[in-house]
Amino acid sequence: ALLGGQVTVLAARPKAGKTNLAWHVAENIAKAAPEEDDFPEAVFFVSAEMATKALYRRQLGIRARVHPDLIQDGRLAPQDWDKLTQANVDWTKLPIILDDFNGSKPTPAQIEAAFLRARDRLAAGTYRNALGYTYPRCKLRTIVIDHLGKLASPRAVDPKAGDPQRLQASMEATCEM
Repeated sequence: ALLGGQVTVLAARPKAGKTNLAWHVAENIAKAAPEEDDFPEAVFFVSAEMATKALYRRQLGIRARVHPDLIQDGRLAPQDWDKLTQANVDWTKLPIILDDFNGSKPTPAQIEAAFLRARDRLAAGTYRNALGYTYPRCKLRTIVIDHLGKLASPRAVDPKAGDPQRLQASMEATCEM
């Protein structure tokens, strides 16, 4: 179980399913029914490795049980289109804020600033996703950072800092959020 106020790190070899697991966690948080007299919970998902369109396409294919290569190549059967359309309709309304920072390496401070902007807009009920859906009022307390090692480290300008030191600095700055 995930505990509030803590950082949970998923570590494994490449292609082991870390992003998919993180996305499942985010999806389950976003799908959970709110407690009585409370607002639903949204998730801020930072993709520091993959473009949002690629991540969305991959996850949509998984949810619709359509191979992502078929989506990318456009080789879809009519039943695939039906499954993708339904998965997209269901998914569009999930309060998951997906940000890839336009392919740049965001710093923990940039992530925090974007998180706070999204949190305030969700709390006011004015957050509109890229597909034009305006979410009802939500609370935002969870950040998922896919690929912490791809963040711009606070020590990136330190020529004596090697990769382990930069990763540690990014982790420490992320924990301070």
